[in-house]
Amino acid sequence: MHTRPLSFACVLALALIATPVSADVRLSNDQILAHVSGNTLKVVTANLQEARGYFNPDGTLKGRDGDRDFVGKWNVENGMLCMDIPQFENTLCRKLFVRGDQLLLFTQTGQPAGRIEVTKGNPDLY
Repeated sequence: MHTRPLSFACVLALALIATPVSADVRLSNDQILAHVSGNTLKVVTANLQEARGYFNPDGTLKGRDGDRDFVGKWNVENGMLCMDIPQFENTLCRKLFVRGDQLLLFTQTGQPAGRIEVTKGNPDLY
């Protein structure tokens, strides 16, 4: 009985971040840096998984993805936030868009990758 409302909620959430729309504003390198550098990001992926990480201004990245701690490096290039995390065996680069008061992630090909909540500083002490 609870699966039907949950499934609908999941479909609705995915529909809201499905594709960039004309009102979305893609962030520049400087705007991405302003949101990310020195802050902790909570990322909720398109499939509703959650990760948190601290983006140190020196380019290092530390955080937790589910029950796994991770360390890596980050940078901003060509209007994308790139994260190199050896535990995940690949480098991820994502476009960032603002839609209203939401910060959204999209893959290089425009597929939804999730949404971001920014917390100032490093309150989780990563």
